[in-house]
Amino acid sequence: METLGFWTEIFGGVTGNFALQTMALGGVYIAGGIAVKILSKLQDGIFFKSFCGESKLAPVLARIPISVVVNEDAPIWGAAYEALISSRVKS
Repeated sequence: METLGFWTEIFGGVTGNFALQTMALGGVYIAGGIAVKILSKLQDGIFFKSFCGESKLAPVLARIPISVVVNEDAPIWGAAYEALISSRVKS
């Protein structure tokens, strides 16, 4: 549990930095099998606290919506969609 807490804290900080670098003011989507399996840990506050950090930009980060994609098949659906679109463009 201690390792998971440490990992969640680091993941929150990295995600917050990425949100600032990309100016993802419309929101951040976290997807993948790990996120679904540790959803309760992502919701316990450690992730959000690390996401916001303690800088002057913490209020900006606190306003960014964070969503976890709980459909583990989402990557497959996305790949299938891209394959469909690519095949239509080439035809």
